[in-house]
Amino acid sequence: MKKKGYYEYTPQIYPRKLWVMYNTSEEEIDKCFTNMKGEPLVHNGEPMSEGNYGGMVYDECMSKAGKYFGNLVVFPKKKDMTMKNICHEAYHVLSSINDACDLERMYNGRNEHQAYLMGWICNCINNARLGVGDFIEIKDKEE
Repeated sequence: MKKKGYYEYTPQIYPRKLWVMYNTSEEEIDKCFTNMKGEPLVHNGEPMSEGNYGGMVYDECMSKAGKYFGNLVVFPKKKDMTMKNICHEAYHVLSSINDACDLERMYNGRNEHQAYLMGWICNCINNARLGVGDFIEIKDKEE
């Protein structure tokens, strides 16, 4: 049986983590994450089991293990982790980190920190697709 869980990445210089899950459900997400106040996350739209989305981001959530703040990226299936969907969701994460950390954005393309952060986010999501990174397994209560 395939292990259930998520991949966790730490950007070192920003006070946020990045988590990536796929082939998951709202119940599994709720076992691992809350909003920043410790309340249940709001799941928008159809159930994930329907798989009618390419991916989605939960902004400003908190891990139950460690109480870290960050962003959770969820894909319905591993096959949905295409470059198009990875880049799309990475942009949402970048926007969220910009807002949370009040990162400077300058006119005229002088935003190396933004470009490096975007590359890091895309690389982490791709690494999760490849099975590379810190995998946090969801344990059943009886284990």
